[in-house]
Amino acid sequence: MARTATFTINISPKTEQTMYVSYATRNGTASAGVHYTSKSGDLTFAADEFEKTVEVSVENDAAPGLTFYLDVEWQLPGLNTTSRPSGLCTIL
Repeated sequence: MARTATFTINISPKTEQTMYVSYATRNGTASAGVHYTSKSGDLTFAADEFEKTVEVSVENDAAPGLTFYLDVEWQLPGLNTTSRPSGLCTIL
């Protein structure tokens, strides 16, 4: 049975436009398919929405201290994306 790592994606300040966010896991010292299940997808934030979560399955036998990342990329209509923040998960 796997555990779950929950990443919270916040937009601040809130936008009055729809915002599109793509996300994908990336290996650190933990390996996808061995220590956690890779995941990618898209989120849509409607006007005035500011928070969503992404859940990633982590294997119970993954060694403590291993890490992986959730990279996000956002796009506002008509603007080029230049920022790609990441969230770090350390397996406990």
